[in-house]
Amino acid sequence: MSIKNDWNSVPPLENAIDPNPLIVLPDRPLDQVIELMNQANTHNCRLPGFTSEPSQIDTGSHRCVLVMENQQLLGIFTERDIIDLIGNHHLNTPNQITIDRVMRRPVITLTKTEHQDIFAALSLLREHQIRYLPVLDIHQKLIGIVTPETIRACVQPANLLQWRTVRDVMITEVIQAEETESVASLIQIMAKKKTSFIVITAAPDKTSDKTSDKTSDKTSDKTRKQKAIGGEECQPPISDKHDNYLRLANFSQKSLMAVGIVSEQEILQCQVLEINLEKTQARDIMSSPILKISPQESLWVANQQMQQHQTHQLVVCGDRGEVLGLLTHHCILQVFDVLEMSSVIEGLQQSIAEQTIQLIKSNEQLHQEIRERQRTEEKLQKLNYELENRVMERTIALQTSNDELIAEMIRRKQVQEALRESQERLWSLIQTAGSVIIFLGPDHRILQWNLEAERVYGWQDIEVLGESYLDICVPWEMRSQVDRYLNEVFNGNPQRDLELPGITKDGNSQPILLWNLTPLFDTQGEALGAIISGQEITERKQAEEQLWQYKEHLEELVAKRTAALTQANQKLRREIRDRQRAEQALFQEKELAQVTLQSIGEGVITTDAHGYIQLINPMAEEILTWDAEEAFGLPVTEVFKIVHEKSKDPLPNPIEAALLGETFVDNTHESVLMVRNGRELAINCTAAPIRASDSKIVGAVLVFRDVTHSRNMARQLSWQASHDPLTGLINRREFERRLESAVIDSQVDNLEHTLCYLDLDRFKIVNDTSGHAAGDELLRHVSTLLSSHLRRSDVLGRLGGDEFAAILYNCSVDEALRVANGMRESIKSVEFVWENHTFRIGVSIGLVAIDAHSANLQSVLSEADAACYKAKKDGRDRVEIHRI
Repeated sequence: MSIKNDWNSVPPLENAIDPNPLIVLPDRPLDQVIELMNQANTHNCRLPGFTSEPSQIDTGSHRCVLVMENQQLLGIFTERDIIDLIGNHHLNTPNQITIDRVMRRPVITLTKTEHQDIFAALSLLREHQIRYLPVLDIHQKLIGIVTPETIRACVQPANLLQWRTVRDVMITEVIQAEETESVASLIQIMAKKKTSFIVITAAPDKTSDKTSDKTSDKTSDKTRKQKAIGGEECQPPISDKHDNYLRLANFSQKSLMAVGIVSEQEILQCQVLEINLEKTQARDIMSSPILKISPQESLWVANQQMQQHQTHQLVVCGDRGEVLGLLTHHCILQVFDVLEMSSVIEGLQQSIAEQTIQLIKSNEQLHQEIRERQRTEEKLQKLNYELENRVMERTIALQTSNDELIAEMIRRKQVQEALRESQERLWSLIQTAGSVIIFLGPDHRILQWNLEAERVYGWQDIEVLGESYLDICVPWEMRSQVDRYLNEVFNGNPQRDLELPGITKDGNSQPILLWNLTPLFDTQGEALGAIISGQEITERKQAEEQLWQYKEHLEELVAKRTAALTQANQKLRREIRDRQRAEQALFQEKELAQVTLQSIGEGVITTDAHGYIQLINPMAEEILTWDAEEAFGLPVTEVFKIVHEKSKDPLPNPIEAALLGETFVDNTHESVLMVRNGRELAINCTAAPIRASDSKIVGAVLVFRDVTHSRNMARQLSWQASHDPLTGLINRREFERRLESAVIDSQVDNLEHTLCYLDLDRFKIVNDTSGHAAGDELLRHVSTLLSSHLRRSDVLGRLGGDEFAAILYNCSVDEALRVANGMRESIKSVEFVWENHTFRIGVSIGLVAIDAHSANLQSVLSEADAACYKAKKDGRDRVEIHRI
């Protein structure tokens, strides 16, 4: 299709001037001006109750009012000004405000001359971003007004409109909102963003629900609109946080569908009708259905649609109906901008010139590269000569390096000898350590273990060397789990605080040990093996008791020794020598204790008598994220802070109890350690006082470990034991426990509850037709619907298959009947779609009262089941009450 237009014949300015704009005096009340503007635009009124006859042509000039006095133009007032006044809450008493107080001035005007055309007016409109341009003659007398609508009406679209598509000129940044948003929120955002339209969008599932419900809900929708016009309360008060719903977007969220549009004209009509803007939703005033267009359509088609439907905007949508942008009169007029068309031609000419220059430059570069290659060959010959000289110099340097390497080998041999001696000392310390220490090779075979390992497992060192650690030390049922832990260690992931059972040589006992697994790597990063260190947890309390008895025994010995010293002064010299030897042994024991503290897998903190930190071991550094040097001398309450797991209230510091002479043991599983990097760790801790030989408390020791993983696992197992994994509701076992408690409460406290027994109707058809995946999805949807009808205090559970049950606490049977009918109606209205199949289901419900006359759990369940069975027998989709 070709359009026969003369491009050289530009319409004169007279054709685009509307000679009959709305004119008022400056003392005219604002409410009368708004009414006048609304009467001139009643062809756009879509609010219920408005029955004005539509006008034939909308020039756009009646959306503004010119304020004049003595034939002089004083100001202009538009629909945009109304939005700004409402959005800033300045329009509470429009009858008391005159138009001269709110009009916009100075007014941008165009003085008409003999040689002007419509492009002069179009340039001013685009330059100042305005929609209304008054035109004056040479004597400054008003001739009329020019708007984008009047320009579009007089311009005859030519081939340019067919060559350009909607995508080229559409507005991509558009305000959108949900249809439940209040009109007051829309006005505020329109005033803030300086926009004339807000597109009302919804998700595809909501859009389809609305389409199916439009026919059945016409009566209720009409009542809702009438309430909105009358100002009656039709919804809860809106939230001030409208930014949660209104979004400035470039429509990257292509899943939203346009269902309506709200413009300044609808806001103007709301103001005239005095509608309660706070309590009126967008759906009540929006223009719907809206006119849509594809982004691939030409501007010629868009222009024809806008003229045919007398509209000012089209919503640009994708193939699935998602919103992509907005097309207005201003967008179409962009293609008639002379500057834009000339700039396109100039751009093409400039591109050709640039490509020509680029070819010339490329030719010059090619000649330059040839010359460069010749120079490069000359340089290569020169470099070859220099390379031969460098080879000679490098040969001399290699001889010197060879001499240095021989000296380095001698030094390394000395270092290796020193390292061997250090390893022997280290192994001596490992042998005497109080923890089990085992060295494993990459194939999980035992390379070495210490005396404590021999004591725990009953095997001699010579008996287990080269044997598999899993076969010797791990029970058969735990071998796969321990093998997985070891593989993670060899991959570079240490394993801490693993509580695993072992097995002794005789196979009769299985000691529980707390393990730490650490990998060993060579300098190239290859796995050499792993170190297993740990200790028996079962003997910890026994060791504490033995330590206390040993302390009392030592005190008795000290008392006897003191008496002996007072009686035998002649033995003083010998006692001094004995004490020196004892001090030497004590020093060695202290060194051994330091090594032990460095290697155990629990955090240890020691303090002085005032609670100031004296020592923390590496595991404590890792858990607390404190360096030992940094924490030294600080109060222990500053480094070790524990709170209650649920209430977050601070808990007493264990060190404080130990300094008072008490042994503190935390096994409540309720304490949480607050680490200074913001993390929270579940811990178990033990604290005990440190006493001198005279029983005076000289400090305290705190032992703690991270049990976050084990505590989380215990909670997860507890939740899984009482809940249905498919729907998240409580399972039959937990429901019967709560129901039994409700029966007992009703008998003891004379309370009245109600049990609802629900069985889905026609559910088996879904499973048989579409499979269990569809049935599972439907059960999840049904559980959500049923939960929405219950209070927080009520209980809903899945008893199995398609059977559910609910306990309505402190609820009579009559009240429960209303709730049950609500659940029944919700299930009945469900249209479940799966793989192009649509299913409708129902539910049969049995009700039984839980009161002082209820016998027990089984009788209540049996009565509810019988009532549900009767509901199914009498036709299904019913609620049946069990009567005594």
